[in-house]
Amino acid sequence: YIKAQEQKIKTIKEEIVKYIDDLIYEDGLSAKEAYKIVEKKISNIFNGLDIQVKFSTLDRYKNIFFTNDLNEKISIDDLSTGEKELLSKVFYLFISNIKESVILIDEPEISLHPSWQNRVVKIYKNFAQQNNNQIIIATHSPQIVSSTPNESLRILEKIDEKIEVNESNAYGMEIGKALIDIMGVKELRDIDVQHQFNFVEDMIIENKFNEENFNEEFTKLEKMMENDIIDFGLLKLELLKRRKNAKS
Repeated sequence: YIKAQEQKIKTIKEEIVKYIDDLIYEDGLSAKEAYKIVEKKISNIFNGLDIQVKFSTLDRYKNIFFTNDLNEKISIDDLSTGEKELLSKVFYLFISNIKESVILIDEPEISLHPSWQNRVVKIYKNFAQQNNNQIIIATHSPQIVSSTPNESLRILEKIDEKIEVNESNAYGMEIGKALIDIMGVKELRDIDVQHQFNFVEDMIIENKFNEENFNEEFTKLEKMMENDIIDFGLLKLELLKRRKNAKS
């Protein structure tokens, strides 16, 4: 049992060094042979993720170095946050001897930037295929949900004090659609902004845009939605259309 919060970059440095030392001093490999094995393990982790770094070597002080796509040597500390997070989460699995097993992973998205969460499934899939394992992931991440093949996705819902298990087709969905259609999120915006949007929209639909308080409410919404010009613009077009129809 491994606590995710313990798998930080300091820990992964220690694991890499220990793994290399075991290969050299326990298995009798040369340093060059050990480095080649570690390079392959880490390449397998990042396989198919378009990540242009690979393990290189240790120096005499046990500092860990990688090479980038320009063949420049960089410290493990110079990897991107996402690369370090992915390494810290899954390196232990790739150096373990876990085969033909069922592995349970709870919320692998914790502390992982959203832009990297949709890569997690592919990493665990690589590991499972290489070692004939089955991996079951529990998640609340729409990025992970929408990057999971349909045949592998199960949605758990609590209905009348019982848990129902349903299949779902979410693979390739946009994140917002996955949140609403698959995960049951009712509002993607801040709740106050959404309520104001709904209030103004209802006034427009009910042709109440000539009422005394409409302009005040509309201006209030405009300030709230200055960062969402598309939806507000569509609402504004609907208002202009209805005002034109009202005049004619």
